[in-house]
Amino acid sequence: MTSQESKPEAIARIAASRNVRLTTFRKDGRAVATPVGGVVSDGTLYILSYADTGKLKRLRNNSRVTVAPCDSAGAIPAGAATIAGVGRILDADETQQAYRLMARKTPLARLVHAWYAVRRKPDPWVGVEVTF
Repeated sequence: MTSQESKPEAIARIAASRNVRLTTFRKDGRAVATPVGGVVSDGTLYILSYADTGKLKRLRNNSRVTVAPCDSAGAIPAGAATIAGVGRILDADETQQAYRLMARKTPLARLVHAWYAVRRKPDPWVGVEVTF
């Protein structure tokens, strides 16, 4: 962890942030940072991502991640901590729980979920759980 924030303070700041910067690691160890929307519940971060994204491919190979609050462009605010964690790809039932958590935070999650239901198309979203 970087910065002077304690771990609970850093998690609270991540929870309050509109976006988080999720950093996953390639097989060769290089870091790849991606700004994503997320929601914190009981000290665990949940995000939704399309099933075929690079971040999920990297998580399948290496569960180590770092997380920090950020803006939509991925810039971390001054003084914000970056926390190390472990990422896990969720199954379909767990992804539905992540959807419910995201829907409480943002109406857009409800809209996206409804869009796929109305179109009767398979939902391409997969949940990711990050524990700190």
